[in-house]
Amino acid sequence: MASATDLQPATGPSQAHVAVIGFGIAGAMAALALHRAGARVTVFEQFHAGHDLGASGGPSRMFRMLYHEGQHYVPLLLRSRRLWSHVEALAGQPLFLGGGALTIGQLDDPWLREMLVCAQNYDLPHEILTRDEALTRYPFHRIAPGDVALLDPCGGIVLVKETLRAIRDHLLHQGVQMVEGGPVTDLCTGAESITVMQGGKAEGFDRVLVATGPWLRRLLPTLPLRIVKVASSFHAVTAGAADSFRLPPTQWVSESRSVMACQPMPDGASVKFFLRGGFCPVEENAAEHCTVPFASGKRGDHSGAGPVPDSIPRDAEAALPQVLTGVEPRAQSAFAYYDGMTPDTIPLIGPVSSEPGLHVLAGYSLHGFKLAPALGEIAAAGVMGTGGDSLSQRFSPGRFMP
Repeated sequence: MASATDLQPATGPSQAHVAVIGFGIAGAMAALALHRAGARVTVFEQFHAGHDLGASGGPSRMFRMLYHEGQHYVPLLLRSRRLWSHVEALAGQPLFLGGGALTIGQLDDPWLREMLVCAQNYDLPHEILTRDEALTRYPFHRIAPGDVALLDPCGGIVLVKETLRAIRDHLLHQGVQMVEGGPVTDLCTGAESITVMQGGKAEGFDRVLVATGPWLRRLLPTLPLRIVKVASSFHAVTAGAADSFRLPPTQWVSESRSVMACQPMPDGASVKFFLRGGFCPVEENAAEHCTVPFASGKRGDHSGAGPVPDSIPRDAEAALPQVLTGVEPRAQSAFAYYDGMTPDTIPLIGPVSSEPGLHVLAGYSLHGFKLAPALGEIAAAGVMGTGGDSLSQRFSPGRFMP
């Protein structure tokens, strides 16, 4: 198991009193990095660590090192992968379940082409399997004639709630203050500090990092963020396949059909299935929709959240048999959570120029969880005044400010 030394606090006096607002995965990783940098950190979370309402909802996430979203993310993914190991060391339990990840599609598909560019430019391990090779190795997949499977040996699954709770427990053990169970209602900037209003109380901080995901515009209304509801369905492994069932996290890509993805659940008895049509925009006042816990999802509730649009389980049930065998097409449960999309799908990380000492970490646009350890470090460096590299400029919220 990896050493946790890199995540222990720096020696010496505290450099700043910093509030982190929001304890989804990005806020949690930023709080960890800020504590490591020597800041005195207070975390505010309106619900509780590991809740299902925001962008860290659900039981698991797929990790991919071969990245079609852009090869400039690869160094961040490499750093994130190392940091997942460090968090595992803090937790004393597995949080990253390796074994590789698959992408299935035509070899000349833009997604696969970009992933291969990442592999070549960064010398990343990978394997291209013909249809027959893939079906021999992964017999529960359905693969169309002419498709190949690109294996990413560095891929796997990250456990969501276990990670958040491990970071929370570590921070509490280190003396970090956690304020849970009520939203921050206002921020008041002054010449020397920023006052955080929560639960009728006011507290001053040297700097504030807003990492509230889909609730961002409550506190920073000028930043562009489109709210979407992301839905998945969960399907039982069939009784006949249970003894031999083996399935890596997989995505199917094609210009002629919706992107689909699946993840085996750690229990070995069910599969999470995502259809690209499984997310839908939420109206402008989405913050109001995020104040009340969801009702149950369709046909039971896998993780305590919902509601799922009626069409999602039906669409998933129609699509799943096209790509998987050994899994019941009928959904045993369904689940939805909110996420935030920026206009360019690039995260918002950095200072809010109109408010001295105020920083933001949000807008991960459906691909932030796997990047969160590195994004949290970038945000923490900016808060502590040690950032400024090219990635900081790429992520700067200033690109949307006059």
